[in-house]
Amino acid sequence: MIHLPGEEFTGPLTFARFWLETVVEWEMETGKDVNLGIGATKDVLDALLEDPQIGPHIDSIDLRYWWTKSDGTLFAPRGGTELPGRGLESGSRQSNETTLELNYRKIRAYRDRYPDKAIIDALDADRKASWAFFAAGGSLLVRGQLEYPGHGDPETYGPPLGVDEILPTYNFLRQNMAEYIPRMRPMDLTQGSGPPVWCLADPGHVYLAYLPQGGKAAFERSGVGGAFQAQWFNPRNGDLFAVTQDSTAQDQPIEFAAPDQQDWALMLKIG
Repeated sequence: MIHLPGEEFTGPLTFARFWLETVVEWEMETGKDVNLGIGATKDVLDALLEDPQIGPHIDSIDLRYWWTKSDGTLFAPRGGTELPGRGLESGSRQSNETTLELNYRKIRAYRDRYPDKAIIDALDADRKASWAFFAAGGSLLVRGQLEYPGHGDPETYGPPLGVDEILPTYNFLRQNMAEYIPRMRPMDLTQGSGPPVWCLADPGHVYLAYLPQGGKAAFERSGVGGAFQAQWFNPRNGDLFAVTQDSTAQDQPIEFAAPDQQDWALMLKIG
């Protein structure tokens, strides 16, 4: 349970700080500890996170109220300007105005800066956008309003429409990565000028690289060590198969080339 001031809060810094201080005071008085979150405009959010009195008490941060547009400009309304959160339509609007790479950088920047806080965002995310969010260290992606068949009729009720696109990834992570993910953090791989490669890792134990446009994933030998098992995962159909490294020279990085230019994930387990 994450406690937030409101799903559509775009108010001023003064009120957000007052709300947080009140909850922190209640925690101290009662001895209770809640997951305290803050969703706000970028200026308000950054000020609170950097506040030495308040920042350490924030457990979850919601980034849905700002993003970098495809042209490189920042969309970031200021707090207290009476802009309704509903008017932002953050899920669909952000999805249309930004790119995979820019959204990855947005989430990654906050994950690197605040490694112990949960990160939330809202996107009308397809498979690739979901992977970009996950690989950057995101915690909870709010997909927006989903359409369910049957409209509540227990006889015809079923999973949300479009779930087939993400279900192979869900099953793969649940079955193969669940025990590792809590310890994994974004990591930069050895990479040339090819397509982007985003990686989550528990260094020395397990690596999960996502290649949204195919290409190669390259690992420094010093980080991988001796024996390892590598498998390609096809997020389109759920196929998982073993692969061998493309380079064998001991003074060269360990490289793995994706089967084609579609998106692939590489799971590398050490030992």
